[in-house]
Amino acid sequence: MNVGLIKKLKNKILQVILICGVFLGFGSAATAQDAPRAEIFGGYTYQDTLVFSSTRTSSSGWQAEGTVNFYRWFGLTTELGGSYGISGAMTTTVVGVTQTVTLHEYFHTFLFGPQIAWRRKNLTPFAHLLLGEARNGGTEKIVDSLGNTFKFQLGGSVAAMYAGGGMDFKLSDRIAWRAEADYPSFGSAKDVRVSTGIVFRLGKQK
Repeated sequence: MNVGLIKKLKNKILQVILICGVFLGFGSAATAQDAPRAEIFGGYTYQDTLVFSSTRTSSSGWQAEGTVNFYRWFGLTTELGGSYGISGAMTTTVVGVTQTVTLHEYFHTFLFGPQIAWRRKNLTPFAHLLLGEARNGGTEKIVDSLGNTFKFQLGGSVAAMYAGGGMDFKLSDRIAWRAEADYPSFGSAKDVRVSTGIVFRLGKQK
């Protein structure tokens, strides 16, 4: 792990700690609201990353999270996700032969970590720090002007950290709408993932 990546991880951890501190500092001012024992989120995700290719890849997919709340303000979250995209075709000419390269990429995440929530009457802001594994791969397809087609499989897994948070908008006692944004630790500093979908709230805190 290079020095630049270490610094980036430290900065993201500090940002999440700061956000969590703000939530806790205002926690005593929260209005009375029943906190669910568990929350299940499922929805759409969009990710803009730079991993394999020299150009950025915009990928869409799905995201699922399950959170067990031990206190009104603290829980542990498990996440599974997948996004899929196609980076732009690149054309080159070598010794009179033109080649067009297209890369189909995918990202799968397996993450776990703490989540802090500030529960209001109809809104619940939250922040989390999720650690785990990101599996990235794809199929590189090369078509040349001689009529030849070549395919290569790419893939691997990396340790990943997603730092971010979002907001739950209450629709009923059992259902909320979530908007979320996270910044992954791999790829470039400009990588971002946004997600939205439905949250099902189960049980109540004792």
